[in-house]
Amino acid sequence: MIPPRRSFQMTAVGTMKLVAFLGLALGASRLLHGTYYEEYIRLQSQLDRIDGITGIEIRSEDDITYEVHSVRFCIGGHPDAVVIFDEPDLDAGLLDRPRHLYIRRLGPWEFHQARYGRVGASPDRPGPATLLAVSSAIDVGPRGPFAAMLPCRIENAKDVVANYDSLVKTFASWPDETTWGVLDESPGIQTAFCRTSIGTGRPLPSPPQFPRLW
Repeated sequence: MIPPRRSFQMTAVGTMKLVAFLGLALGASRLLHGTYYEEYIRLQSQLDRIDGITGIEIRSEDDITYEVHSVRFCIGGHPDAVVIFDEPDLDAGLLDRPRHLYIRRLGPWEFHQARYGRVGASPDRPGPATLLAVSSAIDVGPRGPFAAMLPCRIENAKDVVANYDSLVKTFASWPDETTWGVLDESPGIQTAFCRTSIGTGRPLPSPPQFPRLW
């Protein structure tokens, strides 16, 4: 014999439990979304507070979190004033007085650096040079090695925008890819650096100071 069907009836207690469950699920979803996109959301909020910039692009990729690789924008009134901030340290933000601020491009200039170490270096014996790292960005932040070479103190992205013209003029006098410059960062550690013009299309030659290590 087939048992009679039982109609489903939602009691008041059951309704409250369902509403509570849905509320918790929605809250958890929003929390996970905010955590996953935390860096992106923070940078977007900071960029919205910088006056006079347009064409904002935040370039990211999916990983354990939504990781930001670079930030690109233009400066109003300067048709070619493209500024690109690069990782690392984008997670420290662009406005909260980060100690380091890496710029890949500023207007007509792109930047390159290569760090070298000398194994077993001493004052009387420099030792052989070894390539430690290369980068297509320079650190212009207050703790960066290039801070003393700039016409103004760069505390955050707003300073870059406000001093754009003087920075472009300063970088025009920097060594290019045919000469490179060299910074002595610490005993046994040197950084070769240069700026290049946008769109040259030429392979980047090795620094003449370290011709066989590129």
